[in-house]
Amino acid sequence: MRFLAALFSVTLAGCSLFGTGSDGGATNPPSGQVGFGAPTLELTISGVRFGPAAPDAASAGSLSTTHDASGQISDATFQLGISSSAIGASCQLSIERFGTAIAGFNTGAYTLADPGPSGTADGTASPIGNITVTVPQGTFQCSGSDCDGMALVFSTLAADHVEGYASGTLQDSGGNGQADVVCSFYVPMSSFSQ
Repeated sequence: MRFLAALFSVTLAGCSLFGTGSDGGATNPPSGQVGFGAPTLELTISGVRFGPAAPDAASAGSLSTTHDASGQISDATFQLGISSSAIGASCQLSIERFGTAIAGFNTGAYTLADPGPSGTADGTASPIGNITVTVPQGTFQCSGSDCDGMALVFSTLAADHVEGYASGTLQDSGGNGQADVVCSFYVPMSSFSQ
């Protein structure tokens, strides 16, 4: 009994010491770095994990920002296209922020929501077309207001790469209801305009 209790406490101590971060990376790796640290795709569909795996060569993110005549940001679009043939999975999304007095996209968290008449509200972004996640078992997607409440978190958004995760409830295109989906990613940026 004492042996089992000691084993249980060592296991719990190990869990807190070597836990995982929200984007799939270790929270206490030896280097002190948080996150994947190299191009990676990892998907979780209703608790079932796919990856982490190296993404295919064409996988990338892009950020495009438009300024008005006064130099203020009037529109910002972020696109992510990542796939890994090693695990037969992909994650595709395109979102934007627009309107008066928006800050564009930066490191941090955004909630997807339908834009109001004057554009996206603080801390929100709106989807462009479908957000799609594919694994060998099926395709999961949302568009428009069906994506409301989904989160997109950037732990790094820089000219060389983007790292973070998208999380929310998506519809199974095969008609099997909804699934909780997390797409964790690290990809190079194909273009970066802030």
